[in-house]
Amino acid sequence: MADKAEQYKKQNQDEQDWESRDKDGKKEFLDPKTNEWVSQNEKKKRKKKYQKEAEMAEKATKKANEPAKASKKKPDENQIVDAVDESANYTDMRKKMLQDRRNAGEEVYPHKFQKDMTLPQFREHFEA
Repeated sequence: MADKAEQYKKQNQDEQDWESRDKDGKKEFLDPKTNEWVSQNEKKKRKKKYQKEAEMAEKATKKANEPAKASKKKPDENQIVDAVDESANYTDMRKKMLQDRRNAGEEVYPHKFQKDMTLPQFREHFEA
């Protein structure tokens, strides 16, 4: 209950900051920051805008007061080059192994496979 009372007091205080007048049968409010006369809708928009600005400023001060966290370091060029060299070495080794198998007469990636047994024979043979 006390929170609502405080909110109401704060709202009324904000209302008092905005001076009002009647012009041509319409109510206008004086913006305390820009000293412009604005409508009720514009007043609401500006109040929200000012509130957001205040919150952002508060966040910025909190962030500035916090100790700096260790940021993730970007890998330097030497680390990147080493990783590329390692992958190139792996690729070269893989290519050499495949070429050695081809030289030995083995088909590395055969297109077709020769069947030695049927599926029931396979199950019977490898059941255990």
